[in-house]
Amino acid sequence: MTVNLTIDDHVEVIEWNRPPANHFDRELLVSIADAGGRAQDEGARAVVLASVGKHFCADVDFAAGQIRADPHGAISALYEAGKRIFALEIPVVAAVQGAAVGGGLGLACAADFRVATARLMQTADAAAGIEASLARETPRFEGR
Repeated sequence: MTVNLTIDDHVEVIEWNRPPANHFDRELLVSIADAGGRAQDEGARAVVLASVGKHFCADVDFAAGQIRADPHGAISALYEAGKRIFALEIPVVAAVQGAAVGGGLGLACAADFRVATARLMQTADAAAGIEASLARETPRFEGR
């Protein structure tokens, strides 16, 4: 897993690469939230969230040991990192290509603006503990 940071004209691009579908875990989401906070503290005027590859983010890596060992604690940590992204006081843009599924859609929705391809944005199964009613809100986010 890699997180690359680039800054161009006061805009910080936070780009991650976690093949094959950019599933995230606590480490990745905390890295993204930390980078956004540093960008804000260092005077960036905006942040762009992006990923390398075919998909933006195809949900949480449920196979990761931290999820299996302590599901509630791991999900809580993911939620807290996501809230830190949502709380940034500078504009956050999610550049969404390919799938943004479940937690990946949540990450995209934490941004102030989303630029997306028409491929796939969907919520996860409610049995996984994710709020499925977000699905009806998805059309409001597309095309913004």
